[in-house]
Amino acid sequence: MTITMIGTFSAKVTNPADGFVIYLFLKPTMWGIGSNYNYSIPYKSTAGAGWLARAPSYPSRVEGDVIYPQSSTPYIVVQWDPIWQFAGYTQSGATGQWNVWIVSNPSGNNPSVGPIPSPNLGGRYAGWGGIGTGAFLPKPGDVIIIKVTYDPSTNTLTGFATDLNTKQSAKFSLGLGGYYTPPSSGNYVFGVGAGTGDVYVNWALLYVATTQQYTPSLTTFTVTKTTTVTIPVTTTTTATVAVAVTKTSTVTATTTVLSTVISTTTVTTTTTTTTTITAFGYIGVAFWILVAVLAILLAVVILLWRRTSRRIAIEPMDTRVR
Repeated sequence: MTITMIGTFSAKVTNPADGFVIYLFLKPTMWGIGSNYNYSIPYKSTAGAGWLARAPSYPSRVEGDVIYPQSSTPYIVVQWDPIWQFAGYTQSGATGQWNVWIVSNPSGNNPSVGPIPSPNLGGRYAGWGGIGTGAFLPKPGDVIIIKVTYDPSTNTLTGFATDLNTKQSAKFSLGLGGYYTPPSSGNYVFGVGAGTGDVYVNWALLYVATTQQYTPSLTTFTVTKTTTVTIPVTTTTTATVAVAVTKTSTVTATTTVLSTVISTTTVTTTTTTTTTITAFGYIGVAFWILVAVLAILLAVVILLWRRTSRRIAIEPMDTRVR
C-alpha cells in the first residue's frame, strides 16, 4: 500500500514546522467516510491530551498538534516534520525528520501511542521520533512530494519527502517487527492531514492518491511427463548340439523381439540349450553289416559243428585187433 501526496505551504517564517501526516489502516466503528461526518470524527489530539504542555512534549520531541482518530484496531501514523534537525530541535538518537507511531484509540477519546519506550529516543517518549536520513527546510511556495509505502509481506514501512524546487530530500525505512501485526484482509480507511504548528504555517494539500500492489499467491505445480518408447530388443540364443558320432557343432540363433519400455535400454539375453541327436552315418552302416556277417558266419560254424558231432556219434567203433 502506497500513499502519494503533493503539498506546499505559505507563511513568512524561517522555520516551518509540523508538516504532513499520513494515516494507515484505520478501522472506524463510530464514524465513516461521508459528508455527514465532516467536523464530527471522534478523536483526541496531542494538544487535547495535554501532551504538548509537557517538557519535553510527548510522544515525540517534535510533532505539533496531531490528531488521533477513533479506530477499533491499532493503526499507523507517519509524520514528516521539517523542523526536526533545525532551530535547535535535535535529540540524541534522532537522525532524520520522520515520526512513526502505532496508535490505539477504540473509544475515540483515550489514545495510547507505542511502542513504549521509544526504540530510538528512550523512556521519555513513545514511538519512533526523528528517524531516517537527510533533512531539509522548504521555502514558502515550494512543491513537496511525499510517498509512504507499507509492505505487509515484510511488515516494513518506508517513506521519502522531496522538495521539487531544490531537489533536497529526506527518507526513512523502518521494520515494525513485533510492534505491529500486518492487517488482515478487509476494508480500511486511509488519510492525510497537516498541522499549523506553533509558527502557524498554512500547509496546503494539492494532490493525494493511494495505490495497492496486489501480490498473488504462488502455487508450485510439479508436472511429471512420461514418454513411452518402443525399441527392438535383441535376444541371442546359443545351442550346443552333440552328435553321437563324436561330432560336436555350435549353432547360434539370433531372434529379434519388440519390447515396450519406459526408458531406453538394450537388453541382451543369453540362453544355453543342450540337444542330443542320434545320427547314422556310413561307419554305422558298415558296423552293422559286419555284425550281420559275423552272425552268419557264427551260425554256419555252429551248423557245421553239429553235423560233425552227429557223424562221430553214429559211426561204430572198430574193435578189431589188427
